[in-house]
Amino acid sequence: MEESLLDLRAFLSSAGSSRISYWNERLGDRDGQGVLWARFSQSRDEQGVLTGAPRWKTISPPRQREAMSKLLCQFCGEPARMPDGRLLFLNSTEECGTNPSTTIRTAQPPFCLKHARMAPQRCPHLAEHGYVALLTQSAPLYGVIGTPYEYTADRTIQAMACDGVPVPYGCAALDWIVAAQLVRTPRAYTVVHLEDL
Repeated sequence: MEESLLDLRAFLSSAGSSRISYWNERLGDRDGQGVLWARFSQSRDEQGVLTGAPRWKTISPPRQREAMSKLLCQFCGEPARMPDGRLLFLNSTEECGTNPSTTIRTAQPPFCLKHARMAPQRCPHLAEHGYVALLTQSAPLYGVIGTPYEYTADRTIQAMACDGVPVPYGCAALDWIVAAQLVRTPRAYTVVHLEDL
């Protein structure tokens, strides 16, 4: 990540509310809901296309955010929707059990079918924990996962432990979070076997 505590400040609005901000905030540092995002360097070619092989263990906040917001395959960066309009998400069994039947929140961007088939062998987390494939028509945005900060009595900003629990959009706690992952909620999904697709 690029930001440090020296890059962050408390911003006080004219209404008296406060939120975390960068000293030199730039276009794109906040999403459409006003949440501040972690800065992270990326490799892009002359046309602005992301380059380089995926680093399965490292989450790039801008890349994850772009893939989730535009519903791009997390492997190739192309649109992930299948010809029939459905989306395919792979979640580890650690995250949702072997046969999910409740609401699932995922920070894992969708896959195109081609790359979904290779992901369980390439992704160490899926290989270690197993996976569940979810096929859905809809996966609306839910919120973010990030590092919460607090403004202390001695007027400093301090990072708090990130528990990895998604914080929904509209929650006041988002004013003091630097987001690292965008979260969606697959709706009316079907659990499928990749070999059947």
